[in-house]
Amino acid sequence: MIDFDGPTVLITGAATGIGRATARAFAAARASVVIGDVDPRADITAADIVAAGSKAVFQKTDVSDSGQVQALVARAVSEFGGLDVAFNNAGLLPPTATLAEQTEADWHRIMNVDVTGVFLCMKHRLADMAKSGRGAIVNTASVAGLRTDSGMAPDVAAKHAVVGLSKAAAID
Repeated sequence: MIDFDGPTVLITGAATGIGRATARAFAAARASVVIGDVDPRADITAADIVAAGSKAVFQKTDVSDSGQVQALVARAVSEFGGLDVAFNNAGLLPPTATLAEQTEADWHRIMNVDVTGVFLCMKHRLADMAKSGRGAIVNTASVAGLRTDSGMAPDVAAKHAVVGLSKAAAID
């Protein structure tokens, strides 16, 4: 296991699944963990980490809201003195339906969280990381960012966008 003693890791979408497991793994490797999520169960993730003897905080955050993302990054810096690793994991799945059956509301909801959320998280984290001269960002896309699946058009479009956005940011 890699020892992350000292670094601060900011994770979005850590109420369940991959995000929760990642938060726990970083905490076990002695990183300080900051969790941003709209799902209040992410507070349980943070509480479990603290109960196990590691450092973690939760802040309710809608990643599609620039001000909330800025506040989350600011909290990571103020609470733990910096931001070293960011894992943009918040995401939604649309209902399984053909493209013609997808609603505009579901389309916008997926794009706002899965694409705009990643953009805002990267934008605000990169600004902070540039000040310190270090850091790493990981974005969750899924296999849908490389290939398609029937009934998942909004998800496939969003995940392709995340892959492209990640490549563009790497070049920048």
